[in-house]
Amino acid sequence: MLLLGPGTTAPRADADPAPFVVRILAPDPLYLVGATSIEAAAFDANGAPYEGIAWMSLSLDGGPPGLDDRPPWSWTVDAGAALRRHRIAIVATGRDGSKVTLAALSTSARWVEAVTVSQVLVPVVVRAEPSAGAPERFVTNLSAEDFTILEDGAVRPVVSFSSEPPVGAIALAFDTSQSMEAHFWSARKAASDFIASRPAQSILSLLTFNDDVYLECDFTTDRAALDRALAAARAGGTRTALHEALRVGSRHLTKQDGPRTLVIFSDGMDTRDEDDGKLRTAIEAAQAADVAVYGIAWGTGATERRARAGPSALERMAQGTGGEVFRAQGAGELRGAFTAIGDALGSRYLLGFEPTRPDEAGYRSIEVRVAREGVRIHARAGYHVTSPARGSGASR
Repeated sequence: MLLLGPGTTAPRADADPAPFVVRILAPDPLYLVGATSIEAAAFDANGAPYEGIAWMSLSLDGGPPGLDDRPPWSWTVDAGAALRRHRIAIVATGRDGSKVTLAALSTSARWVEAVTVSQVLVPVVVRAEPSAGAPERFVTNLSAEDFTILEDGAVRPVVSFSSEPPVGAIALAFDTSQSMEAHFWSARKAASDFIASRPAQSILSLLTFNDDVYLECDFTTDRAALDRALAAARAGGTRTALHEALRVGSRHLTKQDGPRTLVIFSDGMDTRDEDDGKLRTAIEAAQAADVAVYGIAWGTGATERRARAGPSALERMAQGTGGEVFRAQGAGELRGAFTAIGDALGSRYLLGFEPTRPDEAGYRSIEVRVAREGVRIHARAGYHVTSPARGSGASR
């Protein structure tokens, strides 16, 4: 089968071209995940709708064709739970007997098309500092020219740029230690609302942790399955394996392409592996996996410990990976924290640059600057080159 870009019509073998072309109108971008409606249309040489179509058929991944004999030309397909590429073939037959075949590949992630194997991808959130009582807001009107990227202090050109919210995978790591029991209903409700608020193409997974880390629901787009797993979670255990949640969650996210986000919800610090070296190792694992950590520190205890001891473990995780930490001391603030994380994920830019030494293993620092006064930038502080084959670790 001839595979062309989305919306491109395959050339006819005969000498006389058909009086129309076929284009896919929806979904746009061409993501296929779960039950998805695909809509196509025919146009004449002037770009006007072509009315002389007798029928169209669509085949997904070489399967049996589905026939539609009247406009609007549309089909509902089951593309499965994973966001991946699919082959689409649409055959349109005119009333005059002319025929056109459109062959297309769906998109696995919005940013994948422009990325080379030696490119480092950096999700960036930019906020304007609050002033005169005005609330902090996202800055979403920047272009590639507004950004400067430094790798190990050397300026690197921005070779790819997107201001569209990048599709990616989110793992929610949920603290189920015994101290959470009194607040469990509110926490699960806020987490459930967060899951429901994610775009349909987002792939999510649920982990829980107390004495150890447990996979409750693997990556899926099925929100009902995630809700069932969340509802089944129960408080237990006597310790909080926070560092291990970061390490295991990061490794778990490497199964997915695209930007990777780990949302950690906890009411305390690590009480299983209190060694600071374990925390540094876990942060390095997240950096090597290109994972951004967003944390929610629940309850007054986390705030009091922070005041006494400086940056918390959650804050260090977020600072090292380009994420943020939000605090909540009640159900309303908890919902607001999850909402804030969702807003940040939906307001990210995606910058790409070519590393200076893609075949040399080691850690590289990253600094992102914006040509705008009065803003705060959230971006990861660096990345690890683990092997020549993997390149930057962000290039997929």
